[in-house]
Amino acid sequence: MHISETLLFTALASLLPGIVCSQAPVTVTGLHTGIADDGERPTRFNIEYLQALGGPQWDLYILGLREMQQLGQNESDSFFQIAGIHGRPFTAWNGVGQAPGAQETGYCFHNEVPFITWHRPYLALYEQILGGKIQQIARRYTGRDAALYLSAANSFRIPFWDWATDSNLPPATTWPEITVNTPEGQETIPNPLYSFVWPSVPLNHDPAWFPTTDDPVFWNSTGTQRHLNPSGNLSLVVTSLRDKVYNVFAKTRDFDVMASTANPGPSFEDPHNDVHNAAGTFMYNPLYSAFDPIFWLHHANVDRLFALWQAINYNSTYQSKPTDIGSGTWAQPGSTQMTADSPLAPFYRPGYGGGGPQTFHTGRTTASLKTFGYTYPEINDWSTSPDRTRQLVIRQVNSLYGPNLVTPPPHGSGGGPPSSRHRRHSTERDNEANWPRRQRQRQRQYYVQIGVERSELSLPCEVQVLLGNDTVAGSAAIMALPPAGLTHTEIQLNREIKRFAPCVEDKTVVPLLEQRLRVEIRKRDGTLIPTDSVVSLTINVESVDVEFLDLDDELPIYGPSTKYPKLGRPAAGYPLPRRRDYSI
Repeated sequence: MHISETLLFTALASLLPGIVCSQAPVTVTGLHTGIADDGERPTRFNIEYLQALGGPQWDLYILGLREMQQLGQNESDSFFQIAGIHGRPFTAWNGVGQAPGAQETGYCFHNEVPFITWHRPYLALYEQILGGKIQQIARRYTGRDAALYLSAANSFRIPFWDWATDSNLPPATTWPEITVNTPEGQETIPNPLYSFVWPSVPLNHDPAWFPTTDDPVFWNSTGTQRHLNPSGNLSLVVTSLRDKVYNVFAKTRDFDVMASTANPGPSFEDPHNDVHNAAGTFMYNPLYSAFDPIFWLHHANVDRLFALWQAINYNSTYQSKPTDIGSGTWAQPGSTQMTADSPLAPFYRPGYGGGGPQTFHTGRTTASLKTFGYTYPEINDWSTSPDRTRQLVIRQVNSLYGPNLVTPPPHGSGGGPPSSRHRRHSTERDNEANWPRRQRQRQRQYYVQIGVERSELSLPCEVQVLLGNDTVAGSAAIMALPPAGLTHTEIQLNREIKRFAPCVEDKTVVPLLEQRLRVEIRKRDGTLIPTDSVVSLTINVESVDVEFLDLDDELPIYGPSTKYPKLGRPAAGYPLPRRRDYSI
């Protein structure tokens, strides 16, 4: 650790009013039960696979989450307190109080490079606490079920929701009640995935915790809610989540670009924001979103995408250069600088003590899934080389998210295990002959890149890119927090261009875009924000020749970009944002 980082830890320990150095804090280790002798780690599965499988692990997941939600609000391991780390109520957790000069907000980062790394130990903490309760419940089963439930508890890891392959809400999150096998027999109980029922707060309307100046749905309801269409379908997100996700894998090689909307280029935070916005109500406000049980499924998928990107870019698994923090968090003042060794409060890591400063997890200490004892269906890095793992992960990325989807051989990634030991990659899958080869082709792709200063907008809002009056080519949600800072999105136009142009090349596309391309910004209620009043708004249009290879373990090759200044808009009074070279 650098001396400057040690000094910062020491300063946090001495200055933050909530830190109690004499009492050992909770350390975030994740779960390390169920790890095989060869290093194979238990898997975080797709929730739809876990629910379809049913049985002991599904029962324990539901019962453990219900028990966690039923704990009192003053219990540090309650669902209320763990969810409250993300935003409201603004109270110290794990002895980490508000830093001097920090703003009134949660501990979490958004629109900042640490966004992607901060949420990893947060999920590991949730998994660690939930897994502990699941192990306690498993010990209450008797008879022939006892061994099955104990084994299931040891290998439990939290599930994810892959909204980029299926934007429908997982069915299990839409049922008000659910039937499970408890230690006392089969019971139908309130579904803890459907809603979190508030304890006495915020029902006591304490303005210091949940102010009545916020939307009444937050402080005047009995539990969390979502506002979706009757089928629970997120297809109202007009932009393609799959396209955005694939663009990150295919185009982005810079960690800082991948991690956050703070930098121009495709990032995982961008589609992450779209899902929050589309789920509505609690999910669209970062101060309350973690109270919705679907938050944890959503962010487990963001972490999964991050892990897949790390496997592909295994020499760039954490940020490599300092980054300026804008608004900051409750424990990190704004207008400061962070590195891969800066603290991710309030998440302590093991190994502190001996009279030295208590140490937090950092981007560097959270870079490996091994640290927290889990993996995802696409990753078996304990038994393959980094190069082979990269190949296998690219295959899955191309299959799941690529423009020319292919069906993998039996036991594809679908979120499930290919054997009783939960192997992710069977011998059958390693045989190249079992993978259909794609046709090699070249394609010109068109993109709109947008940058805007958040403080000029009425947040939350949505940026829409249109071709004509009613054809939305793509959109990007801008969440309520942080209140300031440049934010960026990139939207591919090809899907909608093909509706209007006989061929996708400059001689037909450029006149089309000159005539039809338009950008709108709308408040959450649909009201238009005049773009003329948003002086920071930048719109850049570019095209790139892309070569899709016939090998499924290779990503497409991007040629030099062509820019179209006449189709875009430089900011009035603002310099164009510095653009990074993220092409291959």
